[in-house]
Amino acid sequence: MKTSSAVILTAVVTFLVTSGLWVVAFVAWQAFQTASTFSLGSGGFGSGSTFSVIHRCPPEVQVGDSIDLILEITNPGTTDEDLESIDLYYDFLNGFTITSVSEAYRGENMFGDFETLWIEPAVTIPAGTTHTVTITLEGAKPGTWSADVDVCGAGIDFATVVPRVEVKPAAP
Repeated sequence: MKTSSAVILTAVVTFLVTSGLWVVAFVAWQAFQTASTFSLGSGGFGSGSTFSVIHRCPPEVQVGDSIDLILEITNPGTTDEDLESIDLYYDFLNGFTITSVSEAYRGENMFGDFETLWIEPAVTIPAGTTHTVTITLEGAKPGTWSADVDVCGAGIDFATVVPRVEVKPAAP
């Protein structure tokens, strides 16, 4: 049986495209794991987020030790924008005790099934600048903890990052 060159060419092209897609997916997954973040670039609903957000925190901590969750909130726009709130979901906070927040916060709130801690900075971020919020956490319960942190502008405009931290048992 003779195979036409078109069939062979189609098979080779299909193999190369599929392999390329797997490489892109693998690199993206590795970048996600390394950065321990997922950012919804245009965030929220509507025409896109007012802010861009980068978070930093160590990937692991022991029970009883403290870490800082640092949120760098940038206003890339041309007008000053109000930072309405920062919402931390308890799927993340269940592994920690909050020891300090660099901004005033309102406290806990239940919104439907979404139990959150709302931080209300009452800050206006000038155009082209970055505002930093630091949340100091103490590891309280072993496990891997991850959930949305929403940085909210006016209305339903928000950007989301997802910190992921493993809390390890305290050293003996």
